Amino acid sequence: MNKTRLTPAYWIVAFCIVVAVVAFGTITAQMQPHLAKPDIPPNTVTVNTLDDLDNGACTPAHCSLREAVKYAPAGSDVVFSVTGTIVTGSEIPFNQSLNIAGPGVNLISVSGNNNHRVF
Repeated sequence: MNKTRLTPAYWIVAFCIVVAVVAFGTITAQMQPHLAKPDIPPNTVTVNTLDDLDNGACTPAHCSLREAVKYAPAGSDVVFSVTGTIVTGSEIPFNQSLNIAGPGVNLISVSGNNNHRVF
């Protein structure tokens, strides 16, 4: 049986290849920050409109407070990228635990227009 013995030069070349691959990956991630993970946690839902519509999904293009509450998984954080007053047409029902954090009392408000509760 003929056994091939790996020489020290082989191991040095293999080590250099591994180091180069790891270094290239690190450099690439630093050069292309848009490929890095965003600072927004995965269970954060962003309200990006003041309207009270529910068109069946909460998307980056349109996510009302009603949609955020309806479609966010339990334990999610609901945040706002808009300011102003959200006037609800009816009570917003929810059955899951959510953390709703607004930008501040002077920047966002939610109203039932004196016709109903908001939640």
